Amino acid sequence: MGNKTREERTAIIKYLRKNYCASLKETARHFKLNKSTISKRLRENLGMSFLDFRRFFFGRALVKYARKHPHATLRESADHFGVGITFIRNHLNNNGIQRKKRVQVVTDTIRSDYIESNQSANLKEIAGHFSVSTTTIRKLIKKFKIPYCPKNKKINTTALADYIKEHPEATLSKIAGHFKVTAEAIRRRIQAARLPYKCKIIYRKFSKDQFARYTADNPSATYEELAKYFNVSIATVKRCKRNCRSLVSEIYLARYVTKHPGVKWQTLKKHFPGISIKKCFSDGVPREWTKEVVEKLLDEWVLQFGDKLVPGLLVKRAKYLHRAFYEFGLYRKYPVHYWKFNSLIYPLFNMDKPKDYEEELQMQWPDKKILHTRYRELLKIHHPDRYHQSPQTARAAHFKFRWIVKAYSHLLKRHKKLTISEPPPAIKQMSVHPINNGKVISP
Repeated sequence: MGNKTREERTAIIKYLRKNYCASLKETARHFKLNKSTISKRLRENLGMSFLDFRRFFFGRALVKYARKHPHATLRESADHFGVGITFIRNHLNNNGIQRKKRVQVVTDTIRSDYIESNQSANLKEIAGHFSVSTTTIRKLIKKFKIPYCPKNKKINTTALADYIKEHPEATLSKIAGHFKVTAEAIRRRIQAARLPYKCKIIYRKFSKDQFARYTADNPSATYEELAKYFNVSIATVKRCKRNCRSLVSEIYLARYVTKHPGVKWQTLKKHFPGISIKKCFSDGVPREWTKEVVEKLLDEWVLQFGDKLVPGLLVKRAKYLHRAFYEFGLYRKYPVHYWKFNSLIYPLFNMDKPKDYEEELQMQWPDKKILHTRYRELLKIHHPDRYHQSPQTARAAHFKFRWIVKAYSHLLKRHKKLTISEPPPAIKQMSVHPINNGKVISP
């Protein structure tokens, strides 16, 4: 462990000597370590924090740059080092270096002539031309009373009206990008000119479920990639990630249960320690499961077990799948191998399931024609010829086709047993005649 920490410490020091402008986050990402680990390694060796260590190397490089370029401004120094102006100003003040100000002798006539000749230029362009700030330009305009109006100066009302007529579905941001102004300036000009325009509201075409599923499918996606995919800002992506943590965990849990439908409760607690499993299961079924998902799982079990797929097998080996089979009411259209009569055959043929045997005796049976039409419908739905394109689904349909035939035969036998319960025909009583020496005497 000692050699490893020593090597990490020397590598961090070499990296910071070359990249003295790197932040703590960038350094931690480069070495694939935590921020606290980086600062801890520096304290153990040099007894100083990360900022103090970086400040030493950056100050030395800034002093060298200031000696070579004595007339460099703060903006030029900040662009050279790739940092902000305030960062450069603070380091110059700490090292006792005076800031260089570029004094430009610009007369009033030059300023006024430039502004009058470039009425389409904004404040930033004028300030960049004279290498000053926008506040300085505003002060000069007020001081010398230059005829210049920076507000909405680029927006021509007729051009704006023509653009709105040509592009009626354009948003404020799109119009502002065309005229190179802000959306607020466009809105104010439209209100002042009373142009016929209605603000367009952009609705985001994604929900929390879509966001959670995409993040579950792409766990290594960054904030920038998610923002680009969903066409939203990074702040929106961060907020959605905070709000969708429970949904993502539910998706992971549902996928694990999908792969292991017979998993026990204790194993789920071990694999997902920080998740409340009871909340993720609504009525004993994962919330992520739908009818289509459960039907696909049942098809996989049909291919795996074949004729052994009876209701008792689902109870023993896949309790969550068995619960979903009842929860979504799939027993009304999805056949299982009933090797003997089962009460689930009734809803398969659009009949009410009786609660007990007495209710079964008193129930009214539909006409045999109605039962036969339902039988024909089920055979058409699960006929193997409909799935000739995919051999696996055709094989599963072959099993279900046979199970429907068996279920129909069980139903007819049950109907015969319950409804046709007439008493047996009366037995003719034979007349008894006296016996004479073991012989019957005829009358």
